[in-house]
Amino acid sequence: MLYNGAIATVSASRVSWYGVGSWGTGLKYYCDNASIGFYYGNELVGNNKVAAVALFDVKSDMGANGAWWGNVSWMNLFDFNLFGDPTTSLTNQGIAHIVTSPDTPSGPSTGTVNNSYSYATAGSACSLGHSVEYRFDWGDGSYSTWSSSTSANKSWISTGIYTVRSQARCSFDQNIVSGWSSGRTVNISLPAAVISGAVKTKEGKGIGKVTITFSNGGGTTSTNSSGNYSHGVGLGRSGTVTPSKTGVTFAPSSRNYTSVTSDQANQDYVVHFVTSSLKYQGIVAQDIGDGDTNHELICDFGNLGVYVYDLSSGWHKISPDNPDWIIKIRFGGGSSGILADFGSMGLWWWKYSGYPGTWTRISNDNATIGYAVDDDGDGKDEAQLSFGTLGVWRYDGAPKWHKITGDTPLDLRAVRFVGASDYELVSTFQGVPGLWMWDYVGWLWNWIQLTAQSPDWNDGFVEPFDPNALIETSGDEVSRPMALPPV
Repeated sequence: MLYNGAIATVSASRVSWYGVGSWGTGLKYYCDNASIGFYYGNELVGNNKVAAVALFDVKSDMGANGAWWGNVSWMNLFDFNLFGDPTTSLTNQGIAHIVTSPDTPSGPSTGTVNNSYSYATAGSACSLGHSVEYRFDWGDGSYSTWSSSTSANKSWISTGIYTVRSQARCSFDQNIVSGWSSGRTVNISLPAAVISGAVKTKEGKGIGKVTITFSNGGGTTSTNSSGNYSHGVGLGRSGTVTPSKTGVTFAPSSRNYTSVTSDQANQDYVVHFVTSSLKYQGIVAQDIGDGDTNHELICDFGNLGVYVYDLSSGWHKISPDNPDWIIKIRFGGGSSGILADFGSMGLWWWKYSGYPGTWTRISNDNATIGYAVDDDGDGKDEAQLSFGTLGVWRYDGAPKWHKITGDTPLDLRAVRFVGASDYELVSTFQGVPGLWMWDYVGWLWNWIQLTAQSPDWNDGFVEPFDPNALIETSGDEVSRPMALPPV
């Protein structure tokens, strides 16, 4: 047939065996010549397969499930072969034979030299329904071998940035090849050396959320709640490691490394001191009752609002408004907060309940000067505040307000005498001569004139507020309000 012009033919290479009598589909797995011919034609016409695939599928099915005649069946299966063009079909005339491009390879985008990484692709199809094979372009001039597998492994021997692509082809006509897929960028570097350490106070308390920056593209990491950090850098790399956190400086301020060839442990930093680049209008240092024993800083930064600085977690904004003044107040049970006067918005107190805390208004009026000290020895602070012409009032948090004088004070000071368990107020009053002291005695307005002379309040009655003394010491005998301290 081929001699007379046929493109392809399937025929037995010797005399084949056949079943005697009428043929039917029940004879299929005897593998007789009529059955081979019938099912071969069915694959060509009914399933649109090319000649080679149709014959292969018929013989595979019969060999795996039949061969009931034994050796005779196997003789027929081996006898029938394809001669001519294996891609010939009865139904593909006018259909272009193409293979579509595969998907972008998936797999790691980073790695180190001499380590093996797996990449996968898929998504290609042959227009004639044939199976496809894949290969990968590794971006370094090498390729994987063609394979029916959709994945392959690659190990690069040099550092660099590589583009991994995939391609597909028809497994029966291997000249039919797809275009390349889009590429996946892979950054291969030297194996990492680990730089690790801790950031702590000089007392050994770990500081969390400190940013550790590695120069020359080495990336960043942060300390955990215990102050520890760990970060990998490429072997042989050089650069500078710098810790940073708002309001904190470090010793050393940074560390330099040259051609790192091994892990670097115990690369520690010590918090040197707390500061702020913000301009403040009031500052209070105290333990707000957040579960630790450290003092927190509560700062009024004018139009920027009121912030708390926590040594463990940094700055927290607790109010967007600008108070006229802030003073601290102890609530008892180890917790403290602040009193803040917001002018026309009234007088408020703030208490820690998890950030940003809770604000409670205790007066609609505007206080001018005052204190929050323990004046009755109960372990909690009471507020003694001047409301100008409205007089001086005491607040004990019930809420209870008690007027202790109707006079207008020129200034107020809170004093605790050595050996006493509570505080007394000392003041001068407009139009009233002398220096006066008020002592709490069961809600009696017990004012005592200490002297008929009026002191000069600006002549060092108490120590001036020191903005650099950020950690309050215990045992202070004198207190004063933190209203508008010098900048």
